Amino acid sequence: DDALAVLADARRWQQEFDAPAGERATTLNIIASIYNDQSRFLDAEPLLREALALRRGDADARELSTSLNNLGYTLLQTGRVVEARALFAEALPLRRQAFPGRHTETAITEMNLGVAERDAGEFAAADAHFDGAERDLVALLASERDGLDGPRHPILAGLALHRGIAAALADDLPAARAAFDRAIEQYEALFGPDAPVLATALRERGSASLATGDRAAARRDIERACAISQRVRGDDAPVLAICRVRLARVLVADGDADAARGLLEQARDVLARAPADDRRMATEHAAALLALAALDDDDALRVAARALLEPAQELVRARRLAEELGTP
Repeated sequence: DDALAVLADARRWQQEFDAPAGERATTLNIIASIYNDQSRFLDAEPLLREALALRRGDADARELSTSLNNLGYTLLQTGRVVEARALFAEALPLRRQAFPGRHTETAITEMNLGVAERDAGEFAAADAHFDGAERDLVALLASERDGLDGPRHPILAGLALHRGIAAALADDLPAARAAFDRAIEQYEALFGPDAPVLATALRERGSASLATGDRAAARRDIERACAISQRVRGDDAPVLAICRVRLARVLVADGDADAARGLLEQARDVLARAPADDRRMATEHAAALLALAALDDDDALRVAARALLEPAQELVRARRLAEELGTP
């Protein structure tokens, strides 16, 4: 909060004294990065749009590509996949121009473009971008350039995680499990067994295990993911609510409908408070409602879920959930 207050003053002074566009864009990007760290993506978005507009008049490929990547990342978090994909696609050649040869910044943007393709359901295109990013990073690791001097790196772990999610969405569960295993091994080696970054990988591996019928492995991973999310983010965090929906599916499979219902009701209440424009959270909210509807055979919940899913159809996960609902 103190940092945001100081930056707000700096922004006001820059506007008052007509500071150069580059300085104003840098301040906006810093404020937006703090909002993103707090998962306040919709607060970050207008600042990043303003920063990008300022950078459009700048011939500096490095700064323009950074603004494009930052806005694309923020839009991706709230499910605006189509626009995010276009921003990453514009940023990638600029990254290559600004950072000749192989560089982590280029790899990050290519990975982000792969994530946008994956979330849109374009799995072949996603794999191609993941391959490109991984190829560059492995070469950097081998040459010990750019500060990379070991067999593991957070971006490589992130790539493995994103590959796993793509494989799961494409119904290739063995490939998904193998990719999640790689991601978790890397994250644990880099950050320890209780690192916050592990929560998503554990949750997704648990979901893949449930889909293959391994309920014990699913429960072990998802309970661990929930414990990490609760410790780091607190009881009312959307990321914990998402985890509770996944755990409830395991409990239903184990025959404990009452415990599952309690988790789903908690998750529903948290996800219902997400901003209406956050299509990713709306999709997760719909997943909670559909799970409750399945328990209670409640058509009103299915209608509510459909209403949440309709604006989120650019997300392949939202389309899959809508397909499960069938014809209205």
